[in-house]
Amino acid sequence: MVPEDVSQYSVTAQVPLFGGSLGFSTRSNRRGDGEKIDSRSLTFARVVMRGLRHNVRFTLDVSETEGDWIGLIGFNLNFRRGSLTTDIAPRYRYNDIEGGDHGYQFDGYASWHQPDFYSGDLRLGVNGSSNDDRDNAGATVDYDHRLARTRLSVNRQSFEGADRTSWAGNVVTSVMTNGSHFTVGAQNAADAAVLVTLEGDVSGTEFDVLIDGQPRGYAPVGRTTPIHLAAFRTYEVRIRPRDQNFVAFEDRTQAVTLYPGNVVDVKWEVADVLVVFGRAMDHRGRPIANARIEGVSGVAKTDDQGYFQAEAFKTSEPLRFVFATRDERCTVFVSEYEQRKGVAFLDNLTCRMRPISATTLGSDGLDSDGLGSDGLGSDGSDRQGKRVRIQSGRSAGHIR
Repeated sequence: MVPEDVSQYSVTAQVPLFGGSLGFSTRSNRRGDGEKIDSRSLTFARVVMRGLRHNVRFTLDVSETEGDWIGLIGFNLNFRRGSLTTDIAPRYRYNDIEGGDHGYQFDGYASWHQPDFYSGDLRLGVNGSSNDDRDNAGATVDYDHRLARTRLSVNRQSFEGADRTSWAGNVVTSVMTNGSHFTVGAQNAADAAVLVTLEGDVSGTEFDVLIDGQPRGYAPVGRTTPIHLAAFRTYEVRIRPRDQNFVAFEDRTQAVTLYPGNVVDVKWEVADVLVVFGRAMDHRGRPIANARIEGVSGVAKTDDQGYFQAEAFKTSEPLRFVFATRDERCTVFVSEYEQRKGVAFLDNLTCRMRPISATTLGSDGLDSDGLGSDGLGSDGSDRQGKRVRIQSGRSAGHIR
């Protein structure tokens, strides 16, 4: 069977007019046997009332197809509050099909959206419409989870005295592997995928997965998450924290090119961090000013008064800070500190600055005996094995 030749074209234009927007479109379809269908439409919409959570628009729609005209005029009320969105559109309808007809038409829709419902995206919707001879009402439930996408719907229609109710439901998931990773998922199913692996011991932390700058799914730390995409394209992949947890990761963009049936791995390492505030003092009680701070995430320095803010990796070991100027350095270990919501307040940290030239240090800041320039090891002990601890509280920290 040889398919018929079909050609079509359409033109759409939109311009501002009277504080609103005027649109015009025309479409033509032609088949190989000479049959053609031409249609045109004219629309106008203008916001006549606007509030913090609502707006009211005036709408006018006129369309013509092969000599048959249909016109709709009315208002559209949109109301938003929290997760709830409501849209109501009462309109008057006129058409000249089969001798002409006119009457009212009412359309309404309400939706509730909860993006973090048991680690999934939940949408509930109800809709209804009514005119002279037909009434329709329906409801939908959409739940998009990392493991599966579920949709349930029910619709009831009344037409010329007859009622009909229909139900529908489906669950969509997929199983993917690249030979080293095996994963189940259903976000944005397509014919290729990116497997996003976030490595690290940061429980309860999730990241948005950005594809070309737009969120396309989410990934929890410690798991591999599939993001399904169309083939024959190159994408830029990034991640972004979804909550307010303090974490450290490499904020980079990875480019991937996908082909049909192709699965590409992208990985990030995520670490838990503390935002720390404190003040560095030498053993004489003077501020250690303008010193770079080593042993923290990123770049940090003390100011003219020795105060500093830095990000430290959260581990079971004491926090370790190295304060270094051009000629001197010292090391401080902090095992006890006040912490609130990922922020640690260290107050005054006291250590003895020693000339850098006095000791030859390795890349880890320790000498051949495993001690720093201040005579302390990585565990906070001195050459005799005595533990040295910085007590941080409202009073100044000190060495014992």
